[in-house]
Amino acid sequence: SFFQALDIPTKISKGTVEITVEKQVLFVGDKVDSSVSALLAKLKISPFWYAAEIEFYFQDGLLFTADDLSLTATVIEESMMSAISNLTAMSLATGILTEAP
Repeated sequence: SFFQALDIPTKISKGTVEITVEKQVLFVGDKVDSSVSALLAKLKISPFWYAAEIEFYFQDGLLFTADDLSLTATVIEESMMSAISNLTAMSLATGILTEAP
């Protein structure tokens, strides 16, 4: 049986085979061998997933990495706080004070 070859515990109940314990048979990067492929085909499970992954982005002569493009609210907030802090320091250093509305 395919299940025994992959160490998947099963039982027969009401004429059907039941898998009694959840078990992952593939991990990311694993090669799919013929026995795993046959089992997954019988269960109508496709172990493959395809997606485009951005590694670099080129714009106006500049090359950006995927990390450069991944902005979160925290990163934007930190950038804004840094800009406000720099503006405050420049305002105090030049003697030109800004007014809050």
